[in-house]
Amino acid sequence: MRTWLELARASHLGLYEILAVRPDEGFTLRDLWSNAEIRVRERLGTRQLVRWDLVGARVIEGPEQDLVFEALPYVYPPEMKETLLDELRRRHRQLAKGRAHVDLTGFFKQAALVMHHLWLMSVAFPPPLKVQTVEGDPVVFTRVVFDVHDRAAVRDALLRHVDIVLSEDDDDHLVWFEPGQGDQRRNLAHIELKAGRLTLNAMSRERAERGRRLVEELAGDLVRYRTTRLDPVERLIQRGRTGRAAARQGRPGASLTPPRRARHRLPPSGLSPEVEAEVTREFLDRHYHEWLDQPIPALGNRTPRHAARLKTVRPKLIELLKAMDNRAERDRLEGRVAYDAGWVWEQLGVERG
Repeated sequence: MRTWLELARASHLGLYEILAVRPDEGFTLRDLWSNAEIRVRERLGTRQLVRWDLVGARVIEGPEQDLVFEALPYVYPPEMKETLLDELRRRHRQLAKGRAHVDLTGFFKQAALVMHHLWLMSVAFPPPLKVQTVEGDPVVFTRVVFDVHDRAAVRDALLRHVDIVLSEDDDDHLVWFEPGQGDQRRNLAHIELKAGRLTLNAMSRERAERGRRLVEELAGDLVRYRTTRLDPVERLIQRGRTGRAAARQGRPGASLTPPRRARHRLPPSGLSPEVEAEVTREFLDRHYHEWLDQPIPALGNRTPRHAARLKTVRPKLIELLKAMDNRAERDRLEGRVAYDAGWVWEQLGVERG
């Protein structure tokens, strides 16, 4: 006990990124303050944490002289990495003023309360969700479907509009942009022409309604409206939050316990698991095709395609892609449909690793 107390006194809470999970063995972590990589032994945690998870943890030497978690770590969304690091750097600068040396162990012991408060605000008690487009409309992934009598004629009719262009990677996809010039125009909708159908995908009902009127105006009798489907983004995100809650509700001092095996049953949609998986993948395919050409606030309102070509913005893009992969790993761990976004990395010319 005395040895453990001495080890605990010399340690402190740190901020780590999970680089690799070794099932039933442990993790490879990156210390985000020093950028050093370490290996931690932890069996049960490998069943709850996934690659690119962000953890606030106290790492100490175990009884076999290997590194272990002293207690259950705080688990943060990967998107919080810069927020946490910025706050730690700010407090470190304040402490370093007028001093020749700052004791890092003492600094991080003081910073533990900050990390706890940020965990409470972002994970335990997150603010109410409010997601909207730049126009101020609620984000609702909307699909408008038309029957098409002559695909080639419809395609030609749409392309005569100055703000509708072919997608860069698929002749069956068209992109409708807001009026204007240059690479910074917003993507208003994606249009897909396949198998006798025209499908217009937009991020709000308002954009979808404008798109429907535009298609009917340009194509006339060549198309016939069929249906509109709405998927509010709050519903999708809340479903993801619910699935991740168990891994993020632990507090230091508790032990990691393995998740219970879920019973086989139909998902809430009432669809079979196979059909639900197919529908989910189709939906996310459309979403990420749009995302590639959509100005993203986190990228300075640049599109991911544009950001991939800029040395100063590319690291931020990589963080978004890592968060995407992290969500997929979390879905896979918890028995949901895990979307493989490897093609997105390839489209952007970014090495996945």
